[in-house]
Amino acid sequence: MAHTDLFSASQYCSRTTSTPLIWSQRAEVLSLAHSQPTVDAPSVIALKKAGAIILGKANLHELALEGISVSSLGGQTINPYDYTRTPGGSSGGSAAAVAASFAVFATGSDTVNSLRSPASPNSLFSCRPTKGLISRTGIIPCSYTQDTIGPICRNVKDIATALTVMASVGFDSEDNTTALTPAGIQGVDFSANLENGSLKGLRLGLLNSFMNHTSSSETSPVNKAMASITDKLRSAGATIVNITDKMYNTTDISNRLDTQIFELRENLNAYLERPSLHGQHPNTTNELFASHDFPRPTIPIQLRQNSPQLLNFQPNPRKRQTKLRLRTPRHRKPNSRPRRNLPLQLSRRPYLSRTKKTS
Repeated sequence: MAHTDLFSASQYCSRTTSTPLIWSQRAEVLSLAHSQPTVDAPSVIALKKAGAIILGKANLHELALEGISVSSLGGQTINPYDYTRTPGGSSGGSAAAVAASFAVFATGSDTVNSLRSPASPNSLFSCRPTKGLISRTGIIPCSYTQDTIGPICRNVKDIATALTVMASVGFDSEDNTTALTPAGIQGVDFSANLENGSLKGLRLGLLNSFMNHTSSSETSPVNKAMASITDKLRSAGATIVNITDKMYNTTDISNRLDTQIFELRENLNAYLERPSLHGQHPNTTNELFASHDFPRPTIPIQLRQNSPQLLNFQPNPRKRQTKLRLRTPRHRKPNSRPRRNLPLQLSRRPYLSRTKKTS
């Protein structure tokens, strides 16, 4: 298995006869090259218990902030099918590893499009899981509001299998969104109903405004492929709902609703302050940016434009953490832990535990 952006304390392959796996951790930033977590993320623990073999680390785009998978630590990841093209991103190294048959499947994080983007140009499958289905504890965060993690695989069955294992973590007190997952999802085997051959009764939304319908050598083949698969889904019994609401516009959503610029600094600070992160490394986002370990071609244009804002942004203390009394759902029995009241972290507080309190 290939892995980007997720804690794994292992450095070597484990000896077991099971699924090969690759992971990565340091957000591919040169100044984090010597950082090493001493604990595994919950989803990594679940995968190991299920028999996954950790093979190694995959490259991703610098700080997981853009989609061409070039970094100051790992350089440029190339597409295994065409060496003149990128593998997408930001989890491009994971997808390239699976496409090149280094591993059976991979994982990565997705803040905007970082799982599905690399899956597409590498002829793979992926999905963005609903936030809360899989614990995000241990990821190098960009946005508490938008971050999620999931698999990149060769086929849908592998996606369902990986989701089943990763979601088996269940409720995690270090990521409060896991408490909001519906009771009926706990313990579900997502691969159980893949073989019935019928999609009758399934409603699928098609976001037409997310697609470029102009005619060109790049867009026309993609639109043709989309039309073909849409027809096949209809033939299999699915109901296709064309979503044309103007609010689903990529430009407007990116400009108005993307929360990374407001949340990256505090989330990254919390990650860098983790007691379980060993080795020499910057301790704050300011120190990370001040290190100048970013060769210019690796830095997303939005980071170059927004780094002063990221460094100087002063969050509203009133919005930093909203305490709500949230009961652990009755169906949750993780490690036989008792029910407890939880603070539902809504805006500025990161979802990483055991961090210093911000003033």
